[in-house]
Amino acid sequence: MCPHCGFNYRIEVTPVRSDRSVGRKNVAGLYLLSAAVPVAGFVAGAVLERERGQESRKVAGGCVALAALNMAIAPFIILRFLGLA
Repeated sequence: MCPHCGFNYRIEVTPVRSDRSVGRKNVAGLYLLSAAVPVAGFVAGAVLERERGQESRKVAGGCVALAALNMAIAPFIILRFLGLA
């Protein structure tokens, strides 16, 4: 407040609500990326795990699971393709 006239010149600041939900197209893209490139799936999972929303954490778990599944199955597929298995 101004000590001379009493005018309240302070600005009231309201906190901004962070509503960064993951859309359906983004989820499908993240899952596809996680299945194709396991390292990207682990990175996406780590980033999404830090988000506060329950949906983001669920998507993070899916990304990590797909990346791990890809890493487990890929050697067998490659060996089968090469005719070694």
